[in-house]
Amino acid sequence: MGRLSQEWLTIQGSYTTNDDIYRESYVWTSSIVETSIKKFIELWEQGNKDVHGKTEAQQQSKRLQRLRI
Repeated sequence: MGRLSQEWLTIQGSYTTNDDIYRESYVWTSSIVETSIKKFIELWEQGNKDVHGKTEAQQQSKRLQRLRI
């Protein structure tokens, strides 16, 4: 029920009058927002692993590299 969802429903609602379509648009919009957030989190986690390392040994190696610089 965030801002994007509300705006989408408002805009789509002005073009449709059927309640079933309204419910379908709500589900579709929710799934788009959910998918976007999941992908953002996956990319953020991957970026953290790339910068800081995946394992403890990699993390230690990355710390040492930063200290040397």
